[in-house]
Amino acid sequence: MGNTVSFDERSILINNERVFIYSGSVHYFRVPRGEWREALIKCKMSGLNCIDTYVAWNFHEPEEGQWDFEGDKDLDAFLALCAELGLYVIARPGPFICAEWDFGGFPWWLNNKEGIEYRVSNDIFLRYTDLYLDKVMPIIANRQWTRSGTVILTQVENEYPGYSSAEAYLGHIYNAMVSRGINVPLISCDSGIGLINTISCANGWALGKDAYERLKGKQPDVPYGGFLRRHYLVAHFCHQPVSAHRLAESRGQKQAERYAGARGADSRHPVRSKDA
Repeated sequence: MGNTVSFDERSILINNERVFIYSGSVHYFRVPRGEWREALIKCKMSGLNCIDTYVAWNFHEPEEGQWDFEGDKDLDAFLALCAELGLYVIARPGPFICAEWDFGGFPWWLNNKEGIEYRVSNDIFLRYTDLYLDKVMPIIANRQWTRSGTVILTQVENEYPGYSSAEAYLGHIYNAMVSRGINVPLISCDSGIGLINTISCANGWALGKDAYERLKGKQPDVPYGGFLRRHYLVAHFCHQPVSAHRLAESRGQKQAERYAGARGADSRHPVRSKDA
């Protein structure tokens, strides 16, 4: 029998053995390739057994149709290095990642497409999203624990606020990932809207206990006890809007000052955990 990843209400099970996941973020697109090994070894020496990374679409397709997975952009090499060092991986390819990364990971040129709307069931947006997933999902799928790597979980979208077409949109992304080879458990950071067959997660910020109880009530058979919480935050941005103009606006200084001022924090430096 091959390698397996499953879960119950108590924990993740890897090859039917319980494993508690201690995960930290290393975003390969923020770290030069020559420093990946050192960063990952430091994580392991700190007691982590898992690495969480987004995949930034605009890092790999800066111009339409011009794909780059070489050098610092070699996602497969990063995942292979995690496996070599004995670190599990939680892969988070979006397509929207937030991550305090330019345009939430979307390429700038998408905004030139007439009629496009982001993060909803919009034909233009989904057409380009599918092309992106065609490129990145086979890389992730090949590095799953069930194949030749250590990817144990994959995330659908990120921090989804629940627009009116949420079920159709999230369902499209979910099915696109599965059809491109993902067979490890899928998770989502959607605060428990529960529209697709994922382990539904939430950001744990000031209302962390309430978020935990809400999620546990919706999905009593998944392992929330100290495990699947995407971020612990003290300050955070507002929900991401649909239009490109409002998306850019929401990431501006005005909102940062409003949120930080309400919590007595420095607006230039929202307080975040290492897993932000």
